[in-house]
Amino acid sequence: MRGLMAAVVIFAATVASGQRVQFPSQVPEGSPYTAPPGATPAPTLGPPTTGFDPYATAPAQTPAYGDPAAGGVEQPNTFIGNATRFFQQVTFDSTVLFGNNEGTNLGVTDLETSATFAIPIFKNPFLVTPGFAGHIWNGPDSFGYNVTTGPMMPPETYDAYLDTAWKPQITPQLSADLAVRVGMYTDFHFVSYQSLRLPSRALGLYQLNPQWTLIAGVVYFDRLSVRILPAGGVIWCPDPDTRYELYFPRPKLSHRIATVRNSNLWGYVSGEYGGNTWTIQRIEGPINQGDLVDYNDLRLCLGLEWVGFNGRRGNFEAGYVFNRRLMYQSGLTPTTYPHGTALIRGGFAF
Repeated sequence: MRGLMAAVVIFAATVASGQRVQFPSQVPEGSPYTAPPGATPAPTLGPPTTGFDPYATAPAQTPAYGDPAAGGVEQPNTFIGNATRFFQQVTFDSTVLFGNNEGTNLGVTDLETSATFAIPIFKNPFLVTPGFAGHIWNGPDSFGYNVTTGPMMPPETYDAYLDTAWKPQITPQLSADLAVRVGMYTDFHFVSYQSLRLPSRALGLYQLNPQWTLIAGVVYFDRLSVRILPAGGVIWCPDPDTRYELYFPRPKLSHRIATVRNSNLWGYVSGEYGGNTWTIQRIEGPINQGDLVDYNDLRLCLGLEWVGFNGRRGNFEAGYVFNRRLMYQSGLTPTTYPHGTALIRGGFAF
């Protein structure tokens, strides 16, 4: 209860500061909720949007303005228009993995907020996203958090990060998606050089035609168990109502269900590689000791997302979490495999 109250207070303070949620969503070219470049645009909906994020835990979207030559809407040349271009969006997201502290059961509640700003560089803006996340852990528990009695997690861990991303359009068909995140991942009771991590990505995208886009590159997770993974696949948009992101490590199949005035409702099925790595303080007898803990899982989700022309969106999804693993760098505690569990997630951006 103490951990829950602390996280709620921190989250509320972060929200009150007006500084938004998390990194842009994992969508290489165009939003999964709009037609691909060259295709018939969605009825009454804005132009395709951009944004791609292997680190994201929920869909996100950048504003509806874009290059008119690419089918976008030109940003108004006014003071307000320029300010809007600089301030991209604010997002809030929450995820709950159900569980308790009995045996190897493991529950987690994630709260995240961040803000995205665009700095004009050449023709393509440089995106800067400060963010903060709190993770409330419910199990696995050991008596007195003693490393000799079994696996444990502290009441809370935190992510404080600054994302930078650049998506240059090299040719009409070829573009890149480059990003680096500088973050502190810790329980703030034990902080070391290992608390500072640099997850990043480097992707190339080649548009064969309005329906097909190829993706290839690498994603650097910078975790204890997984450092780097190849990334690649295709995006297939057979019609303006359908988008298939057949992409590793975060596939997503989306279909527009309905259009109401200037807003669209989309349904989707997605998979993702979840988890993270943090430095934590552990207690072994009377000696305080730091450790590096790594949590990993796989997630399969069904979701709904509402997307408006003005960039506002909201989403809700439910899913199943499996192949869970909790491991420690010290090796004093054996690797633990928590039971599979259910997941719910919701968020909004404006």
